[in-house]
Amino acid sequence: MMAAERGSGNVRSPGREAPAGPAGMQAAPDCEHQPAPEGESTVKPFRFRALIIIDPPPDGGAGRQYASGTRSLIVHARRIDQPSRDKYFPATISQDTGLPLRPGERTVVTITVTDDDARSYFGPGQAFTLWGASGGYGVVSRRVFTDFGPS
Repeated sequence: MMAAERGSGNVRSPGREAPAGPAGMQAAPDCEHQPAPEGESTVKPFRFRALIIIDPPPDGGAGRQYASGTRSLIVHARRIDQPSRDKYFPATISQDTGLPLRPGERTVVTITVTDDDARSYFGPGQAFTLWGASGGYGVVSRRVFTDFGPS
């Protein structure tokens, strides 16, 4: 059980005194956190299929194309059960065909985000926006599952 020192905001284990630091400041207490083994992540990727449209440039030009598998766009979504809460997710966006994502075209893509909160923001029918050098928007069609369970 951890005990908090009143008024200091420091948390320490009972019976353990953190060593004093410079100018009488106490160093951070020992942490019992065990990092994940090298090469392993504790956050699982969350994948979903979606229909997106990247906005064409206002001047009517060709606009920027994004390679399939791009990480240049951020997905902005509102929480499913609390629409007043929103979050920005770095994402990998790819097409099954491997063709680039082009402005003005409706495209079915797989979007992968690595965030523990993702399932609270992306469900079937949920709308989202894309942010980057070009903007856009989309709607989730379904979650992607793998042979080993939900992604």
